[in-house]
Amino acid sequence: MIEDDYVSTTNPCKVCSPLGVSLAVKGIEGAMSIMHGSQGCATYIRRYMISHFKEPLDIASSSFSETSAIFGGKSNLKSAILNVKQKYDPKLIAVSATCLSETIGDDVAAYCRECNKEVDGEILAITPPPFGGAHLSGYYAAVTSLVKEKKREKEKIQSLNIFPSIYSTADLRYLKQLVASYFDNFMVMPDYSETLDGGIWGEYLPIAPGGTPLKKIGASYLADFSIGFSPFLEDGINPGKTLESENGVEYFPLRPPIGVRGCDDLTQLLCKKSGNRTNQYYLKERARLIDAYADSHKYTFGKRAVVYGDADFVAGIASFLDEVGITPVICACGTPFKEFEKYIKSCLEFTAPEVIKADVDFKTLDDLLEGVEIDLIIGNSKGYKIARDRDIPFVRCGFPIHDRIGGPRFLHIGYKGAMNLLDHVTNTLLTAKQDASPVGYAYQ
Repeated sequence: MIEDDYVSTTNPCKVCSPLGVSLAVKGIEGAMSIMHGSQGCATYIRRYMISHFKEPLDIASSSFSETSAIFGGKSNLKSAILNVKQKYDPKLIAVSATCLSETIGDDVAAYCRECNKEVDGEILAITPPPFGGAHLSGYYAAVTSLVKEKKREKEKIQSLNIFPSIYSTADLRYLKQLVASYFDNFMVMPDYSETLDGGIWGEYLPIAPGGTPLKKIGASYLADFSIGFSPFLEDGINPGKTLESENGVEYFPLRPPIGVRGCDDLTQLLCKKSGNRTNQYYLKERARLIDAYADSHKYTFGKRAVVYGDADFVAGIASFLDEVGITPVICACGTPFKEFEKYIKSCLEFTAPEVIKADVDFKTLDDLLEGVEIDLIIGNSKGYKIARDRDIPFVRCGFPIHDRIGGPRFLHIGYKGAMNLLDHVTNTLLTAKQDASPVGYAYQ
């Protein structure tokens, strides 16, 4: 008898790619998502995202029945598009394939082309990587589809395209503020900083205001250059690389702007391309951050951490930990990116992880912790059970944060974001030390 080494996934460290599509579409002005599949897909994604963002969020569904699953969902999709158009009147309807529609072979792109002739408005089919993908690959598949299919404008609007990863709404606002100190005309896509964190409304609005204007997306292929923060992305889900190969828009894949080195990389590039010097405001932020590094060093140096989550988030946090003297002993992500290990190593200068692993689930992550001395776990709220069971201090950040308030408002990027992270990490270590003390103490 031959033993099979395969072990089924237990508690995956990722969610489905259509969720990533839905999040990206929420960052487009006047856009609405339709999940082409069962009603449960849209319901699950909506509940999952509302739990993190704490904002109203509508996602439509073509509502497959048993008949649709056998004979195809073309008529269901057409009805869904007509209903969405009547109820929401969006500027763009983005239709995402789901595992069910992919399994039965529905040609979503052909259905959308047909509906485009009958419905007044733009309809875009997005086919994210189905079973093998994750929310991050779905997110980038949506962004890539948009810049590839919407090349409509004839005149240049913006000099620069920026393609952020799944950042918090606070991160997106900070990123726009930083870039605006160098360039007058630029595009951040997607931008859900207002659609998912725009304040209270005086009256009901079918679609939240804000998002990246379709006009700017249509002119993205005319920009001078693009910046992305996920260099490991494969062809087909890399918007910056797509614009470079198809339209000659110069592409700069940078490390995430988390910590001094990451933010320096971004500001130096912006200085070079704009011809402007860095604003004194940000230079002072940088100086305060380095001073804070020195203040916290005696508490952070020599500590050992586990970092998990989205691949680019893990790289950014690992680089930040490397700067403050904490070794990222285990770096793990749930998506099977081939270049993940190489990318993590390229972001580190002073420390070396013992394990770098892509395509992991939380069971595997828990097994990796067995017998390893760890001072800190950093990642989204899905790691809470491991931290609780192993009695390891836990820092929640990234996506999703389901068991705390303020997750989408937590600033990670830039010099100011690194200061937030430093305080959060250092105080978590100090709390654990105080709680373990038999007598307690009030001064450091």
